[in-house]
Amino acid sequence: NLTLKKGYVSDKELAKKDFLICRHTLEHISNPQKFVFELLNKSEIQAIYLEVPCFSYLVGRNAFYALTYEHCSWYSKKALSILCNRFDYRVTCFQKKFDEEYLSIECSKSGKGIGNIEKDIEFNQLRIFCEKYEEFYTKINTLIMDLHDKQKTIALWGAAGKGVTLATHIKKAYC
Repeated sequence: NLTLKKGYVSDKELAKKDFLICRHTLEHISNPQKFVFELLNKSEIQAIYLEVPCFSYLVGRNAFYALTYEHCSWYSKKALSILCNRFDYRVTCFQKKFDEEYLSIECSKSGKGIGNIEKDIEFNQLRIFCEKYEEFYTKINTLIMDLHDKQKTIALWGAAGKGVTLATHIKKAYC
């Protein structure tokens, strides 16, 4: 019997649940460890499902446009595993979904986990990604500066967060 509730769930309501689904939420939380602690500390939740954007997807595809302003945190398999293990949940399943853009993890208080989770992103990959990120937006600003100097007009058309993300990287002198 499934009951849907519109709005927030109180600690009291959450305390007796068996399973928690937290989909595309964790990346918006500035202190995810505190958030997870508050969710799980007073509850009897035996299993959790988390789904977040996959940081290795961004790095592997140089998806700079996907680093949106509303995301406070980015996750790798290893990072999610560590977060769940801190609260005595064992990882039972990892999946990459939607062309590997999203990462899901299932964890349980009981049973055997899948063991040691290998890193899915290396520091050097992150360093190179940051360098390319800087180059990408430098090129865009150079293009905009050249158009501005030629007294050309520019329209920015972008969908939601992607358009806002691009706009935040344009130097104010050209706006």
